Amino acid sequence: MGITSRSVLVPAHGAGAIPALVAEPPSGTGPGMLLVHEIFGVTDYVRSRAESLARLGYVVIVPDLYWRLARGVAIDEAADDAIERGLEYRRRLDFSMAVDDAVTSFEHLRSMPAVYRRSGVLGFCLGAGIAFGVAAHAGPAAAVLYYGSDIAAQLDRAPDVRCPVLFHWGGDDDYVPEATRHAVAAAFAHRDDVETHVYPGASHAFDNARSPVFSRPEQAAEAWARTEEFLTRTVPVGHH
Repeated sequence: MGITSRSVLVPAHGAGAIPALVAEPPSGTGPGMLLVHEIFGVTDYVRSRAESLARLGYVVIVPDLYWRLARGVAIDEAADDAIERGLEYRRRLDFSMAVDDAVTSFEHLRSMPAVYRRSGVLGFCLGAGIAFGVAAHAGPAAAVLYYGSDIAAQLDRAPDVRCPVLFHWGGDDDYVPEATRHAVAAAFAHRDDVETHVYPGASHAFDNARSPVFSRPEQAAEAWARTEEFLTRTVPVGHH
């Protein structure tokens, strides 16, 4: 039995429903993992990372957090205007509402019969900032945050992030200044369960293999190996 994927609708606070992808591991059960997309939406790259996590044994949910603007946004990262289009959606997004939708999706994930109560969150780019908000509001077992440009603006919530955290940053990221990385690291300097890794030569979104502008395969592989090891420790698949 392989990985199975399906679409679901998660009732949103107030009204409406959040479209989401669910990817389940071959076992059919496991810890949950909320995966939060970057500015390009729920693209094939994001779907491939959902499958990567499902192969590790996690039940993964990927909410479409642009649904209030337009449904099914999936910008081709290789297109000449991809960054411009993605940033336009980011500008139009109500960030606090997106965090609320992500928290709602995380709570839905934890309520699913196939999911162990112990669940984590992982986000890329825009999604890392949203995942930080989830970590502050919803008490996940762990958080993995890749190059989150929106994290620094939320550091007043750092005391509310009580779970282990793994930060990945590109050393040559034009969207996240070095001072921002230092501010985030300083906010968690007293925490032994928070890890920070900076990858020299890596740009923003270096994990995205489908982006000719950002992709850095060597650094992406190194970071993903650390992600797998971190999740194995903090959200082990064999434990309820």
